[in-house]
Amino acid sequence: MVHDHATFIKRESKAKTADDWFKIWSDREPSGFFAPADRVHPSCKPSKTLLNTPRPIFSRLTQVLTGHAFIGEYYKRFVPDENTFCHCGEPLQTRQHILLDCPDYADFHHLFITDRGDMLSLPDILGTPKGIEKLIVFLERTKAFTKQDH
Repeated sequence: MVHDHATFIKRESKAKTADDWFKIWSDREPSGFFAPADRVHPSCKPSKTLLNTPRPIFSRLTQVLTGHAFIGEYYKRFVPDENTFCHCGEPLQTRQHILLDCPDYADFHHLFITDRGDMLSLPDILGTPKGIEKLIVFLERTKAFTKQDH
């Protein structure tokens, strides 16, 4: 019986933590580099998609979502001595540029086209489960957001 009680207490504690986290998350406005990605409500369990994502891809995904990636917009803010240019010549390499505009990744931009034929926006790519799934495929097929690529 002690085990059942302990299991119950643990489950209730986890549920309360998740509820508190969701309330804090829903009561504030997203801000900073993470704002476009901060649209999926927090969860104590990763999605099946994330559970099946290889560690190197998951690492890059996290960097892209938070804006702490090997890109010019990050370097401009945190490593000002580092080059901020994209290899295509764009003066400031951003997530938006790489995912949707960079001619060097033009062969992969189709990944972000919806069934209706519209291009997903950056917040839709970074902040929706469907967009994140497409972003994972993009990361699997490219070297984007790697130090070697910058």
